[in-house]
Amino acid sequence: MKAKWIIVLGCILALCSGCKVLSLFTQFDLAYNSTVVVPSSINRTLPFDIPTPEIQTNSESHFSVNQTQSNLIEEISLKELGVNLKSPESGDFSFLNEIRVFIVTKGLPDKEIAWLTNIPDTIGKELQLNVTQENVMDYIKQESFSLRVRVTTDKLITVDHEIDIRAVLHVDAKIFGL
Repeated sequence: MKAKWIIVLGCILALCSGCKVLSLFTQFDLAYNSTVVVPSSINRTLPFDIPTPEIQTNSESHFSVNQTQSNLIEEISLKELGVNLKSPESGDFSFLNEIRVFIVTKGLPDKEIAWLTNIPDTIGKELQLNVTQENVMDYIKQESFSLRVRVTTDKLITVDHEIDIRAVLHVDAKIFGL
């Protein structure tokens, strides 16, 4: 009798662990890049918004390459968001006090997805922002989206600062449509 229970328990464990392994095949990352320019001579200490150009999601194409479909996507969340100062070459992010990034698309409210506050003067040219774990699936399923970057500076800058933004999103789809 014990042997039967051990076999049943073993089968249940194998089935459960098999589902976890299979679910890894329905998870993948998407990367999107954009650029913003922080203009020179901006007002210090007041937050201001800088929109990015529209970003084409190509979501159906990405889903197809990863052998899934839009209707099988369960969740898309931001995995990481980094910013890199492209110019001026001698510049750094010491002029920033705070940065917040929002995802924006037609028909949906703007949603804050990343932030970094109290940025030290010794920060350098690269920042990794804190990211939210909220589901942004409805934004990525659209044809396009844009990012709105809100910055607060603590120093006057005399030249434009060009910033590259790289967002990595994690996609989780249903297994076999179940």
